[in-house]
This record gives sequence, C-alpha cells and structure tokens, in this order.
Amino acid sequence: MKPFRDLLILPSDSPKARHVFFGYPVTVRPGTKLRRAELVSYLESKGIETRPIMAGNFADQPVKRQIPCRVSGKLKNSRIVSRNSFFFGNHGGIGDKEKEFIGDCLTQFLESVPGR
Repeated sequence: MKPFRDLLILPSDSPKARHVFFGYPVTVRPGTKLRRAELVSYLESKGIETRPIMAGNFADQPVKRQIPCRVSGKLKNSRIVSRNSFFFGNHGGIGDKEKEFIGDCLTQFLESVPGR
C-alpha cells in the first residue's frame, strides 16, 4: 500500500506500531479528499466487513459530563482515529487468496480517488 501513503496511514508506516491479531487498522489521512465512509462502503459492497476502531472518542460522549475526569489537550489523535479509522478482520482462516482480494479492492478504489 506504499503508493497510497498520501491517502492512508497504516501500521506499517511506523516501526513502533503493531496491529492486534484480530484486525488490521486503516486510517484515512486527514486533509485528503478521501472519506472513511466512502472507502468502508466500497469494501462492504465487495463483501469485506469492516468495523470502527472504537465506538467514538469517549471525550465526545455526553456521559462524560456525568463522570469526573480531566481532558488534557485537544486529543487530536483520538479524534482522528475516531473519525478516520476502521479495521477489517484478520484471523487464521484468511489465506493468501483473501488477502490478495482485499489488497486488490483497496487498490482499485484508491486509484479512483480524484485529485491524487
């Protein structure tokens, strides 16, 4: 996915990053014309299920007003993950054929993003 680093942030972009065994995270790079919802919709239309990284940034949840807590800073990265990230499943039943299909679908969609 190196050709698409202008659109995506992937765990392989950082030597310190590791993804969890059950899913592979993808973050749509802020400031691009690509939107997470468009990419997720496309993948889902191809039978590739996705999930949000988390159900939302806890600091944005109304319940936070009822719980004593302290927010330090603007939580820029938390907001990016909450709004721009998702993952697709990863398990032992996903073989090379399935991985290639996911890669092909991502490539096909990302190559069509205007203004790259």
